[in-house]
Amino acid sequence: MRHAVPILLLLTACSDPFDGSDAAAIADVMRSQEKEWDAGSIDGFMHGYWDEVCFLGKTDQDCGRAAVTERYRMSYPDAAAMGDLTFKTIELLPAGDAHAWCTGTWQLVRATDTLAGRFSLLWQERDGEWRILRDHSD
Repeated sequence: MRHAVPILLLLTACSDPFDGSDAAAIADVMRSQEKEWDAGSIDGFMHGYWDEVCFLGKTDQDCGRAAVTERYRMSYPDAAAMGDLTFKTIELLPAGDAHAWCTGTWQLVRATDTLAGRFSLLWQERDGEWRILRDHSD
C-alpha cells in the first residue's frame, strides 16, 4: 500500500472561530478515510460523513448515509476495485459558523487503471467532531 502525500491545507483569514485545530481535525478525518478506503472498508470510509450527507456526482445525487454507502458499494464492490486512494492539494476555507469548504483532487490507483478527479466538500462541526455534509466529486 502506498502512503498518501501529506494533505496541504490553506486557510483564509476571517472572523470565524475556525482555527488550526479545526483544519487539523479535518485533515485527520481525510487521512483516516484514505486509510479505511485502502483497507477495503467502505463502512470505515463512511465514518467521515454525517448521516444526512448528500453526494452529488457527474449525473445524479444520493442523500443519506445509507444511500451514499450503497452508491460506493455498487461502484466499488471489493478491495481490488477500491484500489489505493490519495487526496491531494486541498484548500480549506472557513464558511460561517461550524462549517468549512474543502476543495482538491483525488486519485485512485488500481491494478488495471488509475482514476482521478476533483472534489468540493462542505464540512460541518458538531460537538467537536468534523464530518462531511455535502460531497460533490467528479
